[in-house]
Amino acid sequence: MNGEAVECPHCQIFTVLAPVGAQEELAPVNSTEPTPTPAELNAPDLAGAFRGEFAHPKPSIGYSTGLVLVAGAMLLMPVIYLMLIVAMGGATLAWAAIAPGWFFSENAVGFPLLRLAFYVAPMFAGCVMIVFMIKPLFAGRPRHAQPLALHPAVDQRLFTLVTQICQRVGAPFPARIDVCCELTASASFRRGVLSFLGNDLVLTLGMPLVAGLTVEQLTVVLAHELGHFSQGFGMRLTYLIRTINTWLIRVAYQRDDWDYALEEWAQRADPRFRIIIVVAQLGVWFSRWILKGLVYLGHFIGCFMMREMEYHADLFGIRIGGSNAFESMIKRLHVLEYVLAKTSKDIRPAWNINKTLPENLPTLVALQESRIPGPVKVQIEDTAGIGTTHWFHSHPCSGDRIRRSRMAADPGMFRLSAPASSLFANFEVLSKQVTSLYYSEELGIPLALAKLRPSAEYVDPR
Repeated sequence: MNGEAVECPHCQIFTVLAPVGAQEELAPVNSTEPTPTPAELNAPDLAGAFRGEFAHPKPSIGYSTGLVLVAGAMLLMPVIYLMLIVAMGGATLAWAAIAPGWFFSENAVGFPLLRLAFYVAPMFAGCVMIVFMIKPLFAGRPRHAQPLALHPAVDQRLFTLVTQICQRVGAPFPARIDVCCELTASASFRRGVLSFLGNDLVLTLGMPLVAGLTVEQLTVVLAHELGHFSQGFGMRLTYLIRTINTWLIRVAYQRDDWDYALEEWAQRADPRFRIIIVVAQLGVWFSRWILKGLVYLGHFIGCFMMREMEYHADLFGIRIGGSNAFESMIKRLHVLEYVLAKTSKDIRPAWNINKTLPENLPTLVALQESRIPGPVKVQIEDTAGIGTTHWFHSHPCSGDRIRRSRMAADPGMFRLSAPASSLFANFEVLSKQVTSLYYSEELGIPLALAKLRPSAEYVDPR
């Protein structure tokens, strides 16, 4: 397929595929902007940038103890959840069996219709509560843009760097490396629960993150995420924690068409039978009130474990890139978060007024970041250490991570000065593709109605 233009099935942007060592640089077809030539990096350069032996960080006592305690506590959450459903079903059946003797015996007094309502209302409420507690377990996943999977024959430099890091930290090589249009990097199971027992893992990189970092800083990020791969049982426990908490959150907070239908029934029902639906609404509210307590308890327990895992994964990044590179990465990430939030806010009027959008969000973020005055950038970086880690935070605050990095005082073992985008064969094309996918699949914007304009048109004038 060398030299062949392949159309992306999602955004209809063409990409010319060629080996990295080819004389012709990869370039987008019909592109309105020139493609920057990446730095001349090759596999020996990347391998030679690692010097010294990697000392595998030992888990802290809190991390090791937390694994055992959190595993036991989180396994109780689904049990409590199922016990509530069973208890509600048992109470509903008991009411259906016992209550007729109270409301329909020969000695019962009062209006028959009213007695029927008082008999039916708790049964109806119990059935509704059971349905509302079960239905979130079968709800679909939240909508996210489909990531793009990279090919090792095209992006050889990135795959070489990931291979070098995996060999040193003792992590399994990811089955796939994806890119998306978010300021993030993550390690996860490729097929969810189907990959739970194996090493079928996926590494996801956000192109806005890559656009704003150096190779050294991105290597710190990669070592952190691949450090999660090496955590084995801890990573699997984290997956269970997040899955269980997601279930509980859906039960306690998620509202859908069923909730709105119940409200509509309450408004339109005959006044004589409205009490039945009102009792059902009260039952749903009460069950969710109880489950919100479970949400907070599960979140509190899980956050402790996840913070310890983040601290442990940070050690992988610190020992690969060094304390200085780790701190500079945290500060640079803080600046990029500021720029991305401002950029998203600034492009909204252009869409509302004339339906135009920047065709390359990662490049726009990098351009905006480069135009921030030096003193302002330093001020933004300094605020990275101000935050405080709270009990309900799943990640440590930047300040705590920087302080631990400074305490480690590790020189690191990787040195290479170049833009992180130079690790990709054609960063420009990938960035445009993930931008289009972000618009269409995450924001729900029909690309046929959007006018994609060069990113430089959206840069703040100075």
